[in-house]
Amino acid sequence: MRTDSNEIRFHSLDALRAYAMLLGIFFHAAWFFVPHYYGTTRTDVSANNGFHFFFYWTHLFRMQIFFLIAGFFARLVFKKRGRVGFTLHRLQRIALPFAAGWIVMYPLFTFLYLWGGIESGRILNREPFWSLWAQHVREWELNWFVLTHLWFLYYLLLLYAMVLALEALLAGVVDRHGKIRDWLNRQFQNVIQSRWNMAMLAIPLWVTLWWNDNLFGITTPSASLVPMWSVLAAYSLFFLVGWLLNASPELLRVFDSRWASKLALGTLLSIPLFLYFNDKITHGQANSLYPMMWPDELQDYSSFRDQLLSAEELPSSDVHARIWGSLSPEYQRFLKEHDTTTLDEHAGLVSYLNRHVILEADLSNSTVKHEGDTPDSEVDDQGMANRAILESAFPSGVITQNFFGRPESKRERFLFLGAYALSTWLLIFGFVGLSNRLFANPSPTVRYVADSSYWLYIIHLPILFQINILVADEPWHWLPKFVLYNVVAFAIMLPSYHWLVRSTWIGKILNGRRYP
Repeated sequence: MRTDSNEIRFHSLDALRAYAMLLGIFFHAAWFFVPHYYGTTRTDVSANNGFHFFFYWTHLFRMQIFFLIAGFFARLVFKKRGRVGFTLHRLQRIALPFAAGWIVMYPLFTFLYLWGGIESGRILNREPFWSLWAQHVREWELNWFVLTHLWFLYYLLLLYAMVLALEALLAGVVDRHGKIRDWLNRQFQNVIQSRWNMAMLAIPLWVTLWWNDNLFGITTPSASLVPMWSVLAAYSLFFLVGWLLNASPELLRVFDSRWASKLALGTLLSIPLFLYFNDKITHGQANSLYPMMWPDELQDYSSFRDQLLSAEELPSSDVHARIWGSLSPEYQRFLKEHDTTTLDEHAGLVSYLNRHVILEADLSNSTVKHEGDTPDSEVDDQGMANRAILESAFPSGVITQNFFGRPESKRERFLFLGAYALSTWLLIFGFVGLSNRLFANPSPTVRYVADSSYWLYIIHLPILFQINILVADEPWHWLPKFVLYNVVAFAIMLPSYHWLVRSTWIGKILNGRRYP
C-alpha cells in the first residue's frame, strides 16, 4: 500500500513527466534553429548556435527522465492490475495511440518533409509531387522518420513485453519465492543511498553510450521498426531504475538533496561536452555512418563544384568525369547555376551523393586500397570503395579525408562518454528534486497540464513543421521567431485538446477518463 507521503511524490513525478513532454515541444522548435542541417523540413534562416546548445543539453536528460518515470508507473500499474490487467491497460494507453497516431503521422510527416525539401532546394524534384510522396510512403528506407516522433511509444511497448516475459520467468521459474528480487531491491537501495549514487548509475549508462557510438548521446531510433539494441539497452536502464524506485518509493527523498547544485553542475558539465561535440561534427568526425557523409563533410562546396564542372569535358576514364556522370541532370544543372548553397541545398547535395554516388554508383571496377582506413587494408564493399575514390578525387579540405584515421582517441572517447553519463544523472537527480519541491501537492492546473501533455506531444511536430515551412525564410530575429513557433503551435494545440479530446472518447483512451 502507498503511504500519503508516497502519494505526494507520485504527484511530483506525474507533473515531471508532463513537463518533460512539453519540453519536447520546445526541443523540436529549437531543432529548426540549429545552424546545421539536422533532418528538419527546413533549416530556419535565423539559426543560432544557442539553440544548438539547448537542443544538445535537453537531449542529455529529457527522454531519460521520461523512461525512468515510465518504469516507475509501469510497476505501479502492474502491481495494481496484474499481468492481464497491465497488458490491457498498456494496449489502450500506449499501443492504441501509437497505432492510430502512426497511421496519421507517417504519411503526414512524409508530405511535409517533401514539401519543405522542395521549397528549400534540399530535394530537386523531377516528378509530380504526389508520385514522389506515394513513393516515399511506400518505400520506408527512403525516410529517416518511419516511426515518426512516436518512436518512444514503440520502445515502451518493447520494454513492456520484456518486463512481462522477465516477470513471468522470475515469478514462475527462477525466483518463485522472491529472493532474487528482494536482493536486487536491497542492492538498488544501497546504490541510491550511497554518496556516490550518480557515479555508480553513470557506469552502466557509460557502457550503453559506448555501444551507441554517438557523441550526441543516445540515438533517436526513428528510422526503422527493427529495434536498435543499443538504444533499447540505454532506455532499459532508466526504465529499470524507475521500476525499482517504485518498489522503494521512500528513496525519492534522496533526490531532494541539493537539487539546485546538481542542476547547475550538470548544466556546467554539458558546456564542454557540447563544445567538443560541435567541433567534431563541424569537422566531420561525429559520423558513425561511414562511408556516407554528414553535410559538413563536404567542406568546400566551391572547390568541389569547380572541379566537377571542369570534368565535363574530360574522358570518362577520369575519376572526376565518372563522378560527374553519376549525377542526375537536375544536380548537374544545379552545380552549373549555383556558386553557393544554403544549408538545406548543401544537405540535399550530400544526401544525393550518399545515395546515388557512394551507395549506388560504380566508380571503380576493382577493389580500392584506402590508406589508414580500417584494420582490413582491402575494402571490397562498393560503398566503401566509392567513398575512398571520392576522397581521393578531392584534396583534404574539400571532402573530409580518411575518417577512420581521425576520430577521437579511445581515451578522449572514454572521458567524454563518462562525463556525458555523469551529466545526465546530475540533471535527472536535479529535476526530480526540483519537481518534488514544486509539485508535491496536487494542483488542478498541474493536473490539466499533465492530462493535456500526451495529446499535445502527439500532434505538435507536424504543426511545427507547417509553421517552419511557412516562415523559415523570413529574416526575423531568432528570439521573437522562436516565440512565434511556440505561441502559434500552442494556440492550435490547447484548444484542440480542450474541445476535441478532454471530454471525448479520445480523452478516455489517453487519460483513462472523460472529463465533463
